[in-house]
Amino acid sequence: MARARWEPTDDGSGYYEKEYLEKLTKRQDELIQTQQDLITAQKKLVDLRKQLLEKRQVEISAGQSTAEKEMKSFFAVLQKGCTTALAPQRLRSALVVASEDRGCNLIVHGLHEN
Repeated sequence: MARARWEPTDDGSGYYEKEYLEKLTKRQDELIQTQQDLITAQKKLVDLRKQLLEKRQVEISAGQSTAEKEMKSFFAVLQKGCTTALAPQRLRSALVVASEDRGCNLIVHGLHEN
């Protein structure tokens, strides 16, 4: 009858093989568990990155809408301010002051000379 490799042999060396196989099996089980833990941790990392990405997208869209609102209000104020500042009477008065004070040069593009 054939003996299993882990059974003791006549010289007693089989016990060492059995211990070695048990240790090897234990290490293999630990490796499998470590790999499973790693996979679980990587899945959690992917989920956390998705959450972070979603939060950043929400923040970006909120910032974008705020920026759009601010730009609209800025342009409205700028338009009102420019119409007042570029009124013909104001430009004429600025030109008169500039023509009286020859130390200042004023160039207004698009203004017809009268």
